[in-house]
Amino acid sequence: MPATSLRRCSRISGVLAAVFALAAAFLTFATPQAGAMLQERMTLQEDEIKEVTFPGIPGNNPANDLHTPEVCSTSPYCDTIPVTIVRPPDFDDTNDYFVQFHMSWESEKIPFPADPSGEYAANDMDMFLYNDPIVEDAGEDQDGVIASGASGGEPEVAYLFAPEGNYSIVVVNFVGVNQDYTIKLTWVSDEITSPFESLAPGFKPPASPSTPTPRPAEGAGFEPPTLPTPTLDPLPVLPDAAFDTGFGPDDFEETLAAPIEFDVRPVKVTRPDPPSNVALVLWLLALPLAAIAFGGTYLSRRSAALLRI
Repeated sequence: MPATSLRRCSRISGVLAAVFALAAAFLTFATPQAGAMLQERMTLQEDEIKEVTFPGIPGNNPANDLHTPEVCSTSPYCDTIPVTIVRPPDFDDTNDYFVQFHMSWESEKIPFPADPSGEYAANDMDMFLYNDPIVEDAGEDQDGVIASGASGGEPEVAYLFAPEGNYSIVVVNFVGVNQDYTIKLTWVSDEITSPFESLAPGFKPPASPSTPTPRPAEGAGFEPPTLPTPTLDPLPVLPDAAFDTGFGPDDFEETLAAPIEFDVRPVKVTRPDPPSNVALVLWLLALPLAAIAFGGTYLSRRSAALLRI
């Protein structure tokens, strides 16, 4: 091949390799990370019911940890749903209310390995409620979770008493393949009555009017009545029958020999995601072209050197 054609081929190959490498790099950094997106905000007002179905969550979190709204913004195993509870400005304080958070999804039932007669859901999901912004030491466990539905069954339900303002629902795909799930918010109102315990400390119920019974006049022939003295017979103290059984050595040995029941939650191992199209283009096209360009340049320079000799 003439030196001029070889040089032209090497230059064209080098330009194409550079173009593909730049395109692969741009697509790699422009593609968003695989994680759950922040879902559309749900707003609930007095006596309303809101129900929204969200797309499925691809990943799993068998450890059921690290599910704060911040973590779920970049994790493929959970979603964050912002919620706003609107309390009317003229709301009657004599009315009590609470909001029910209800999550449901479709799941296939499969036999339980330890007990073939039972079955469990192949897809298990959990729900956690946070303040927005998060109050770090809120909740029963002081971890920011103010309510949750993580029972291992379907549906999951949680409640907030008299909520107002912004909150976050974190939905975690514990195990299994999730197709989609539905969040239902229900405002439940109830009138508060005034119980006796809520009255003022000095309150005394009014005495009912009554007519006093007149006493007989004391005079001749009046004798006060004589009341008989009651005789109290002491009652025999009998031993408590509850301690007669259940404390023998046989019962204790049977208790120790009884099988131990474990709450086993199966863990499904998911296959890793296949390589992306960007990675395939980078390794199968861009890098080979770059190698060809380098080889062409090297051969071109070597041929030119040989021609000079």
